[in-house]
Amino acid sequence: MRLISEICRPVAGALPVVLTMCILAPAAPVCGEVPQYEVTLLETNPGDSIADAVSINNEGQVAGYSRPPGGIYSAWIWHDGDLFDLGNFGGNKIEARCINEQGDVVGFGGNLDQDWRVLVWIEGVYYDIPTFGGPSIIAMGINESHQVVGHAQIPLPEGYWQAYLWDDGDMTNLGTLGGANSAAYAISNEGVVVGCATNLAIESRAVTWIDGVIAELEHPEEFPNSVAYGINNSGLIVGTVNNGYSIEIPVQWVDGVLEMLPQLPGDLNATAWSANEAGDIVGWTWLSDMEYTAVLWHGGEIHMLNDFIDPGLDVNLLRAWDINDHGQIVGMATADGITRAFLLTPISQCTADVNNDDMVDIDDLFEILGHWGQAGGSWDVNEDGIVDIDDVFEVLAQWGPCP
Repeated sequence: MRLISEICRPVAGALPVVLTMCILAPAAPVCGEVPQYEVTLLETNPGDSIADAVSINNEGQVAGYSRPPGGIYSAWIWHDGDLFDLGNFGGNKIEARCINEQGDVVGFGGNLDQDWRVLVWIEGVYYDIPTFGGPSIIAMGINESHQVVGHAQIPLPEGYWQAYLWDDGDMTNLGTLGGANSAAYAISNEGVVVGCATNLAIESRAVTWIDGVIAELEHPEEFPNSVAYGINNSGLIVGTVNNGYSIEIPVQWVDGVLEMLPQLPGDLNATAWSANEAGDIVGWTWLSDMEYTAVLWHGGEIHMLNDFIDPGLDVNLLRAWDINDHGQIVGMATADGITRAFLLTPISQCTADVNNDDMVDIDDLFEILGHWGQAGGSWDVNEDGIVDIDDVFEVLAQWGPCP
């Protein structure tokens, strides 16, 4: 499903179903030699037949959207089996796109006139963000300072989409590279915005906006079009480069330097969408059989996430949208013939590696101390329901590199 927000392109409640498995793989995306994932198919609103989970924070709160057969979509937050419905705007579509560490959600949906309006839900309050004079606006990212980014339309008949930053009620047009369009997809906690913008040659270029100043990211000459979809808080940027037709190559920008990401044999195109602080990247690829499959880039290698689940399950992971710092991944799958939202949680022999960096060390100890007294969570290493001194002892017992 291509987003309407890809406008820089030059061409037109209930308990979860939990499935646990363990299989062998040539390389381990999680700590230990045998990767293991607990697969949760999220139970959304009763009767839903289409669901997608698009964003997850480090507390395990998931933002997504779903609809029943022939019905209209609702956006929601899912956490530990509980569903909080964010509703819709009266139209037939709404999408949650990002959830921050405080549980605030942004997205977009159609109103009764089928114009796109923003979903901005901060600390339990809905906010309306103005457009640039056109009928529609989309929100794609939010950081811990409640800065919101996305793109909005200028007046019709032109109706071009241009990137914006909304900060405490102030709306800023982030501009373009001289062309008509731009789009903002994500913002870091440092306020770095990433997206794309068109130039005078009507080429789309991946860009950053820092303090309102636009800068073009590096791209190869043979791929004149590019877009940046995600940025982590260490400045790693991920996205794609495009040859101007249908070939998209997944890439990352490390300290501003472009690096091509590996692809699977037979890929027609692939998209890198988001990255966590460990530098693990998730997205999807389009194989030669015309089917999308969810992928993970870890340690310089690409992995099909379907290879890390029980092949006997009737579950097919299609798109991976987001990964948190504990290695949990959310996205869209098909199961029993229905489109479902999924959550993957890595199960590791190296249980004390709470920050998922393949090392049990002082950083994991600090993580536990920072969540002292919390009921459960990944910091509850011994799973006794409380983060306490017993979890510290587990860290000390497993100290060192993960096996």
